[in-house]
Amino acid sequence: MTLSNTTIAKIANALRPEVLEYLMEEPEFVQYFQERISLAIHDKMGEMDEDLLIDLSMHIFNHITIH
Repeated sequence: MTLSNTTIAKIANALRPEVLEYLMEEPEFVQYFQERISLAIHDKMGEMDEDLLIDLSMHIFNHITIH
């Protein structure tokens, strides 16, 4: 079945909230995502206090939106 780009975009937009909710309910996904954020911060800023790294990571994690 061939769908137009417009139709695909509409279906994807309709599914997005449920897919994101599903992902956020998966502990493995959340843990992986949080670890990648911490690694990115470390890569950009270098060594730092572990508590600060955790605080920064959680703040970024809580403010990420996926378009």
